[in-house]
Amino acid sequence: MTTAIDGIDHGIFIVRDLDRAAAAYARLGFTVTGLGRHTGLGTGNRLVMLGDDYIELLGVLEPNEYNEPFRACLERREGLWMLALSSSDAAAASVRFRAAGIPADEPLRFTRPVETPDAKGEAAFCLTRLDAAATPHALMFLLQHFTPDLVWHPAWQGHENGALGIGDITVVVADPAAPAAAYDALFGAGSYTAGAAGPPLATGRQPIRFVTPAARARRFGAVAAGSPADGPPCAALSIRVGNAARAAAALAANGVPHEVAAGGAVRVAPAHACGAIVEFAAG
Repeated sequence: MTTAIDGIDHGIFIVRDLDRAAAAYARLGFTVTGLGRHTGLGTGNRLVMLGDDYIELLGVLEPNEYNEPFRACLERREGLWMLALSSSDAAAASVRFRAAGIPADEPLRFTRPVETPDAKGEAAFCLTRLDAAATPHALMFLLQHFTPDLVWHPAWQGHENGALGIGDITVVVADPAAPAAAYDALFGAGSYTAGAAGPPLATGRQPIRFVTPAARARRFGAVAAGSPADGPPCAALSIRVGNAARAAAALAANGVPHEVAAGGAVRVAPAHACGAIVEFAAG
C-alpha cells in the first residue's frame, strides 16, 4: 500500500480554545494563521505552515455528529491526537484499502474559505478516515489537497524560531512490537521496525517512532516528566530547524520555559504546547 501514502501531511492538536492555542504557538515562535472554518463540519482551525507539512490546531465550533470523536478526545484532554497522511488520491486509496481488508471510511470532500495576503478562495480537500484498528495508538486519516497554493503561502511559512518542517513524531506504547502488523499492512511490508529504542515507522517522509515510556524519558529528559498519563499516545513533535539556538532565543524572548539538551536540541514541555512535547532540532 506504499503508493497510497506520501508521508505525513500534518499533525493535529485538538484544543478547547483556538485563540488560546494560537497564542501558545505564537509564543513558541511560530507564525499562526487566522481562523479557518470547515464548511459544514462544525470545526475550525489555526495553522502553522511549514515547508511541505504543517501543524493544525483544531477546535469544535458547532457540535455535530462529524466532530463527536474530537469532542471525545477533549473529554480526556487537549493534545496531538491525530495525524493526517498525505495522499495524491484519497478516494482511490480508500477503495484499495478496503479491498485489502483495511477498514476505511468513504471519502469525504470538504472546503474551507481562505484569504491569503493576495487572494481569496476555497481550499478544497478529500479526506478518508481510517478505522482505529488500522492505526493502533494513533488516529490517522488520508488527506488530499486540491488547492495547495491556498494552504501553503510564503507569508505564513516564515517563523521566528526558524522552523522548517516536521522532523519526527513520537508515540508512546507499552509494547513497540505490538503495532507492527497493522502498520506494515498500511504502509507496506517492512515499513515498521519494532524495538524499545523506537526504530522509526517509515511513512514516506517523516518517521514515526513508537517507544516505551522509559525510552521517551531517555530521549526527552526532564520535559517528559510533564507528559500527562491520560493524554494521547502521540506524545512529542520534533520540528526541524536550521539553528536550534535561534529557536531557544525565540522561546527565551517570549518567556517560554524550555530545556536545551546536550546535543543542542531545544524542548518545551506539554504544558506550554497544548499537550505534547515540542522539540526543535537542527536538521
